[in-house]
Amino acid sequence: MISSVRFGLIVLSLVVTVGTASAQRPEGGRLGGGMLRGMGAGMLLRSEAVQDELKLTAEQKEKLASLAAGRQRDGGGRNLREMSQEERQEWMAEMREQAEQAEKKMDEILSDEQRTRLKQIRLQMMGPTAFGDPEFAKELGLSGDQKEKLEQLQGRIRQARQDGNAGENIRQRFTNAVMDMLSPEQKEKLESLRGKPFDTSALQLGGRRRN
Repeated sequence: MISSVRFGLIVLSLVVTVGTASAQRPEGGRLGGGMLRGMGAGMLLRSEAVQDELKLTAEQKEKLASLAAGRQRDGGGRNLREMSQEERQEWMAEMREQAEQAEKKMDEILSDEQRTRLKQIRLQMMGPTAFGDPEFAKELGLSGDQKEKLEQLQGRIRQARQDGNAGENIRQRFTNAVMDMLSPEQKEKLESLRGKPFDTSALQLGGRRRN
């Protein structure tokens, strides 16, 4: 049976995802929007490899650590299993607002160049799942026909996973199929959005380097 602590973490992760996805991205490029679903900016910034790549100063690291500590305090100490549906909805609304506020503060801590590079690293981390992101699809200029084909492809892959026929190379199969859909101009745009290659194997949740 799932513990109250783990249940709380699961719900919190969903709240952060929804809150980030609903944030608007003004001119100049905020960290938010759909392109930071899953492993968000805050989690990526805990990685020493990412910190080194962005060339964060000691002051920036201190501010980000303080921001992360504050969010942990705000998100803890509540037993969601004991809440009513209404109380959970209120709590989730609070968490969404806090996620958006934290995102704005991260924007203020990082420079424009650092925000751009962080988005590039995030896209590389997302891999083929990035194609299903509305913001990314818009930047890449996917047509209605391409989006429809992408949805069909995602549906087939989901079905294959449910049937146990996905196989270990499903990620590469999906990537190859999507790349075949792109025009030369879109492939060039994709490379621009991803930026220079980053060793994503250097990332892990604890923020420490792998030995």
